[in-house]
Amino acid sequence: MNMNDTAKRLVVIDAANGVTRGAWFDPVQRTAVTKAFSGTAALILEVDTTVLDQVDAEFPAGKLAGAVRPILPVIPRTAYERLATLAAHGTAVVSAPDPMAGIGPGSVVLASVDIDDGWWEAVVVQVEHNGATLRLRWRDFPEYDEFIKPLTRVALPPAGGVR
Repeated sequence: MNMNDTAKRLVVIDAANGVTRGAWFDPVQRTAVTKAFSGTAALILEVDTTVLDQVDAEFPAGKLAGAVRPILPVIPRTAYERLATLAAHGTAVVSAPDPMAGIGPGSVVLASVDIDDGWWEAVVVQVEHNGATLRLRWRDFPEYDEFIKPLTRVALPPAGGVR
């Protein structure tokens, strides 16, 4: 560990379903923390220990437990908002896991036929070309043929899910 890491904490915050949760982790756990929260809406922030203490002196420490996704404890809404503000203003370094990394067969994504068409729910049939393209079928129109879209031309549904 280098000297600069001793004054830093990895802070994971999440406000899914209206509940604010968070915990801090040691920076040496960066790879494990990033992997544990991949595919979630959680933000991973790198925050100075003194700044974290100013936000919430009793901010909980997180624990990684094997391959099981760690559960973040509930935190005060004010602590979540102050940390999110730090991230928005560049005071904290944000490294959010790539939510697209969790896409696989059976996942629902949004796709469009062309620029004049809307976005519609599609089901991933197969991931191809090392994750660069997706073979899809329309969720609500099973009679239509499967089609292929680059990963960069699909979107994730809203956090509340699809209808």
